[in-house]
Amino acid sequence: MSKSHQVLEVRKNGAFIFSDTLLVDYKQQQLAPLLAEVNSSANQIEFLIRKYMYEDQRLLGQEKANLVDILHKLIRDLAAMYLRLYDNSHTSLFDKDIEVNAGKDGFIVKGKMNVNEVNTNFSIETWNKQYLQHAMENLVNEFRKAALDKQITLEEKVTLTGLITALLVQSVQAFYLMRTGAVFK
Repeated sequence: MSKSHQVLEVRKNGAFIFSDTLLVDYKQQQLAPLLAEVNSSANQIEFLIRKYMYEDQRLLGQEKANLVDILHKLIRDLAAMYLRLYDNSHTSLFDKDIEVNAGKDGFIVKGKMNVNEVNTNFSIETWNKQYLQHAMENLVNEFRKAALDKQITLEEKVTLTGLITALLVQSVQAFYLMRTGAVFK
């Protein structure tokens, strides 16, 4: 995965800006394939964690890099989903904790990590079990409900983007910790 355009800036208060290229034209992309990509990335994370932790109970150089690459893809696909669902004519209804914008060649995600969660005890294995698996299950279930009538209403878009927002912040935080190991304390 090309990382030449990717930029992650994090301040000591947890504020972050993540910018990167998009792999898909989100305006033309259907939501079901985007959701399938997000779900596939989450499943890959779980598979690799199990594989790597089974071998020696720890993550080493290339193993860590492989997980960071998948987290990177997850962030890209979540940003594309968010942009696809976001309705500019009703901005006041959407979550204000995060900002996702499309640029000329990519996207920018601005938000804030919870500095109390960013500590030296971060474990991708624990994060996957306690957060990612449940968040993905919830997102998939909400998408299924929204898709039953073949039309996603404004209220459903607000709900879905709220779930995506939480996933984006958590995924950026996991990406940051896996890539840098930095903490705020």
